[in-house]
Amino acid sequence: GEEVYKFSFNFRIHVLDEAHRIKEPEYLYPIMDGNDYTFIILTNEFDVLKEPFLNRCIVFSLLPYDEQEIKQIVRKSLNLTGYDLSFEICELIASYSRGNPRVAKILSKRISLLFKRVGVPANLNDLEEMLQLYFNLSKGGFTEYDKAYLNFLKDNKIAAIDTISRIICVPKQTIQTEIEPFLIKNNLIRITSRGRTYIGN
Repeated sequence: GEEVYKFSFNFRIHVLDEAHRIKEPEYLYPIMDGNDYTFIILTNEFDVLKEPFLNRCIVFSLLPYDEQEIKQIVRKSLNLTGYDLSFEICELIASYSRGNPRVAKILSKRISLLFKRVGVPANLNDLEEMLQLYFNLSKGGFTEYDKAYLNFLKDNKIAAIDTISRIICVPKQTIQTEIEPFLIKNNLIRITSRGRTYIGN
């Protein structure tokens, strides 16, 4: 007869997302040093984590999504809402997704709801006009907050993030996680010890 093997695991897995926000990781060290728990620690700000915390981890760095992967996410997200659209339309929507899979999914869902109200655009120019009119997005996925950030920094050359936050009325955490990575990726700003500097044209 067939032999049946049963395995039992006596450890527990805990997932800690946004680990850079943990103010006092020292309380976790005794638990991490034991054998009863396994931690999966996630962060987009690897350099903020304290060295003793990192020394207790096996570090894996994930590569960012490339353009083709973002296009596939857009196409699949639209298919789930009942739209099987052309490659060109999916490619255009992907170009407005800031290279971010989460943004690609959210934007695709919002666009599908808009299509149900006003219909699918006849061409790419009409789609771009829709993105500008209904979502306040400019070519490349730039938002009004991106442009406000850049305009202020362009006028002042350099500024602290606290100042920028007050001027454009966006929380500092949102600037650091949503706006600045996109602007850095587009080679428009640089973060220095003195503040944020504008390096665009």
